[in-house]
Amino acid sequence: MKKMQLSIFANIALVLLELIVFNVEYQADGNNIFIYYTNDSNLLALVSGILYLLFGMVAVSRNRTQGIISSWMVKKYTGMIPMAVRLLRFTATSCLMVTFTVVLTVLGPEKGYHHEFLEETRLITHFMGPMISFGSFCFLENEVRLPKYAPKIVLGVTALYAVVLIILNVTGKVYGPYSFLHVLEHPIYVSVFWSIVIIGGAYVIAAMIWKLYNRTKIK
Repeated sequence: MKKMQLSIFANIALVLLELIVFNVEYQADGNNIFIYYTNDSNLLALVSGILYLLFGMVAVSRNRTQGIISSWMVKKYTGMIPMAVRLLRFTATSCLMVTFTVVLTVLGPEKGYHHEFLEETRLITHFMGPMISFGSFCFLENEVRLPKYAPKIVLGVTALYAVVLIILNVTGKVYGPYSFLHVLEHPIYVSVFWSIVIIGGAYVIAAMIWKLYNRTKIK
C-alpha cells in the first residue's frame, strides 16, 4: 500500500480522535480550553489533518472521482499536497511533540505519569495524538522537502502563546494553566528560565522533526 494511502488512514484516525477530544473538552470548559497549549496544539492537529485529508483523498482518487466538488478540485489540483498544508501539518506535529515532551519531563513527574498520560482525554492529547501525527508526518507524508524557515514558525507560535499567557497571568485574567506560567509566584529569573527552556525547546524539537522529515523524504 502506498505511503499516501497509509497517511490518509493515519490522518483519519487523528481527526476522529481530535474530534472526540474537542467535543469533550469544549463541553466541559467552553472557551477556556484555548488557554492550554495542549488543546491549541491538538486543535491545530485537527485542522491540519482535515486539510491534509481533503487534498490527499483528491490525489488518491484522481481519474476515479465523480462528485461535483471533487471533480472540480481534480481539474484545479496538481496532485501534490500544497506546501501551506504541509507547513501546517509540520507546525501541528511539532507543537504536539512539545506537549508530549513537557508532559514527559515536567508535568509527569509533577502530577504523576498515570494522571498525565492515561486519565480522561490525556491519553489522546498527550500520547496518541502526538505519536500518530509524528509517525504519519515524518515517515508517510514526506514527499517534498520542507523549507529551512519551517522551525521558525513553531518558534513563533510557541513564543506568541507564552507572551499572551504571561500577560494574562500578570493581569490576573488567567491563572496558569501550567505551574511554570505562575509568573507572579516566581522570581523574575525563574520565569525567564522557563521561557527560554520552553520556547527554545520548541525550536529544537521542530528542528529535529524538520531534519528527520527531510532526511526520510521520498526520492
